[in-house]
Amino acid sequence: MERYKTFALILLSFSAVLLSACADLMVREIALTPPSPTTQTEITFGAVVENVGIKSSGPSTLAFQVGGETVPKYYEVPSLDLGETHAVQRNLRLGVAQNYQITVTADVNNDVTELREGNNQAIKYFSVAPVPNPPNITPLVLAPVDDRTARAKGGYTGNFTELDLADLGQLYAYASFNSDTSDALRAILEFELPNALQGKEILSAEFYFRRTIANGSPDTSGFKVYGYVGNGTVELGDALQVSSQLGETLRMWDLEQHLDVTDFIKTFDISSNRYPGFVVRGHNGQGGLYSSEGFAENYRPTLTIMYR
Repeated sequence: MERYKTFALILLSFSAVLLSACADLMVREIALTPPSPTTQTEITFGAVVENVGIKSSGPSTLAFQVGGETVPKYYEVPSLDLGETHAVQRNLRLGVAQNYQITVTADVNNDVTELREGNNQAIKYFSVAPVPNPPNITPLVLAPVDDRTARAKGGYTGNFTELDLADLGQLYAYASFNSDTSDALRAILEFELPNALQGKEILSAEFYFRRTIANGSPDTSGFKVYGYVGNGTVELGDALQVSSQLGETLRMWDLEQHLDVTDFIKTFDISSNRYPGFVVRGHNGQGGLYSSEGFAENYRPTLTIMYR
């Protein structure tokens, strides 16, 4: 009996010596960013190896395998003290939508004498999704339902479509943008928002127009565009009923204007008010808005709305 006790003590002592002489490398963590990638996503994979033994480890090699790779990617791991960690990272884009497996193996070449070998490997599963179909975005290009020029105090009105390039007539598209409030003309337009926009998300809205030059050279003093809620018919008083300036003052030497009016259009409720109006007012310039060039309608002012 005494002999068995002696043997047990020797065995325990030997085990203690063995344990005190061993490192233990463990794959502590596997992560990927983003966690739910698609086939067009560049994925960042990461892994952390830790020495959870009771002795420093020597250098080792870590194998990092993703999916069906026949040859994993190898990383050199330096010597690790007790409790010390080392992180590795790789980037990869996976073009097939399916389930994948990540396999990370520490000390793949058995360079380190370890207390346990069974915790050298860790596995993580994840999925790559197909790229979702693009949203159903629809463009809508609107022409004015009514467009005129008007003197602020009343007296002049006329349609853009009556433009006569041989005559700078103050009733039509060449109407003066003189800023004198006692005798100022404005270009006024109204558009009708169709029922197709009811309940839809408006992504963007752009007011396009082209300015003419009356005397052969552009005026550089700028002009402003204002918005108002209309009723489908341009009236002389609309020039004085503007609610807000849309955007910054525009340069007059930029003949073609593409003004972002998204926020303004989003304020309209199709069920109660569907006629956004625009007033274009110049400053100290003689000019107007093109509606056509010859018989072409390519310069007619438009309101383009993207929605889904």
